[in-house]
Amino acid sequence: MGARFFFPSLLGDVVVPAIFGGHDHDDDDLREKSILFMLRHFVHRLSVAAFRIAFWRLCMEVRKPRHRAMATGISAVVGLLAVLVLATVLGGARARVADQRRLPTTSVRHDAERNGGGPNLVDGQAAGNLTALLLDLSDWILQLGLGENVLQNVSGCNDSIFINGNLARVLVGVYRLTGNETHLDEALAWCDTFAALQEHVNTTDGEPGGYWGTGYPVPGPLGDIYLGDTGTATTALAVCYPYSLTNASRHEAYMQALRRYTNFVRYGCTVAPPGRGTQSSPGWVIASGPSKGALGCGYYEGHLSLQPYTIATATTGAAYFAEMYSIRNLADDLGTAWNAMSWIATTIYAANGTIPYILDGTTYPSMWVLDTISYVTEGLIALDHFTPNYRAQLARMYRPVLDWLVAHQNADGSWGTLRSDDQQRSPRVVTLLSWYTAKIARESAITTAISRYAAFLTANSAEYGVKNLTITSGFVGLVVLDILQYGITL
Repeated sequence: MGARFFFPSLLGDVVVPAIFGGHDHDDDDLREKSILFMLRHFVHRLSVAAFRIAFWRLCMEVRKPRHRAMATGISAVVGLLAVLVLATVLGGARARVADQRRLPTTSVRHDAERNGGGPNLVDGQAAGNLTALLLDLSDWILQLGLGENVLQNVSGCNDSIFINGNLARVLVGVYRLTGNETHLDEALAWCDTFAALQEHVNTTDGEPGGYWGTGYPVPGPLGDIYLGDTGTATTALAVCYPYSLTNASRHEAYMQALRRYTNFVRYGCTVAPPGRGTQSSPGWVIASGPSKGALGCGYYEGHLSLQPYTIATATTGAAYFAEMYSIRNLADDLGTAWNAMSWIATTIYAANGTIPYILDGTTYPSMWVLDTISYVTEGLIALDHFTPNYRAQLARMYRPVLDWLVAHQNADGSWGTLRSDDQQRSPRVVTLLSWYTAKIARESAITTAISRYAAFLTANSAEYGVKNLTITSGFVGLVVLDILQYGITL
């Protein structure tokens, strides 16, 4: 009996790591997203199956007790030979994948995951209340038909790529927290649909490009092309990408969609997409001048918009490219993310610490204040998560924003006017406070603000819009996840 279990363990835990590169992680690696881990686990499982088939076949054919020891030895050799052959094949596949997908041999994402977590952000009772709210919210999301990207039984826009992308990220986070694969399956179903919905274009550098309509003001591909909304959705796709590695067709679809979007952002398109005017685009990343690092909007209200857009800079420029850096380990992706956050920092009002909403050549000092901070937080935490090298600079540059948030929290623990458009997009501001507490320093004013928000949320979730307002619900899910385990949404 010992040989049946010892040899597969030896093959999976010693031979395969020697061939592919082993890990010294703990059991949480079962949900890690490394291609090396996926290959190791796959080979281990197949070696167990091959060994057991050989063993039982021989035991059936060799019935004399004195021959069974020999059968055990022979079957062990068969299993070893099987895994060596398989390892050779998969080793070649691994090399081709690393070359074709430009994946790093050392995963940035692994380092980031070890860099996750942090001190408890709320007490045990609050954490229990938030966990119950989160699980209830995720059950609700599972009933919406998210996988088709057309939500059922909701009011307002039901095919918004940014709303649905956030809901998918919530499900991935709940999967990471609980191990319930139903949540992951639904999130991947959304990613499958989202990747398939991409519209293709030719870029100015000759590479294939791709974009999505936002889902409004008209549904489907003819919706406006906002790199702000699309950045939120493609960040969700990038978060889910590592889970595609065990499915070749899914992996290819996700990577191609991500590559095409990256090309579209960097190199634009040779012909304007249908219904968006007549101007082609050289790309939306501003490479020089006072706005260096900023991104344009996309095609705004039917025309090409190349001037800085704060939200696109935060979601596509910082969050999305930080996620892409975690996948490809390319300096260009990291540079784009850092330049984006650096430009946004230059726009912070010194007088009060707010960030102006800048769009299509116009600055709105007091419009979408919370919305803007919420999206900027997405970019900041993603950049910091995958490379803490900029942490001290980010803390210094964005400290005025934290101070403003603490000073302007409502008496009930929320921010903004209840159910207003700005408040619906505001919850992620809490994650800026969570980031500072988990990664910079624990300050009583900031931890108190987090606890007050948690108390408000659990006492007033329905009034706030949880399980009713889809925008609020997605952001709330992400915020709660990062309170319970900071970094789990990235």
